[in-house]
Formats: sequence, structure tokens, C-alpha cells
Amino acid sequence: MRQIELRSYAGDGDPVDDRKVALARALVVRSYLIDLGVTPRVELSSTALPRRSNGTTEYVEIIIPSE
Repeated sequence: MRQIELRSYAGDGDPVDDRKVALARALVVRSYLIDLGVTPRVELSSTALPRRSNGTTEYVEIIIPSE
């Protein structure tokens, strides 16, 4: 079974709250992918981190490892 990894990030606030926001964001993306019919195993990762140089802290990366 193919694996997809979702890495979700949030930042610029309380680290505990940021991790919760990041996890919620990853779960929404996971649900969306399932609704589209994506059925591989989905691994979730959520991280609180400081604002990046471009000002972005709110995003989800979708990683599909090559086989």
C-alpha cells in the first residue's frame, strides 16, 4: 500500500496551540484527500515553528515518497 505523508505547520503563537492548529489542518487535508478517493495510508505530522523569512507559518506539505 502506498503511503502519503502530510506535514502540517502553524506558528507565531503559543507552541501548544500551534501544534493543535497544525494537527487540525492536517486532518482537514486528510479528510479532503479521502473524499477525493485517495486511499493510501496517510501519516500525519504537526509542528509548531517560528515564522519563516517569507512570513509563512500556516501550510501543509503533501509528501509522496518514490517507490
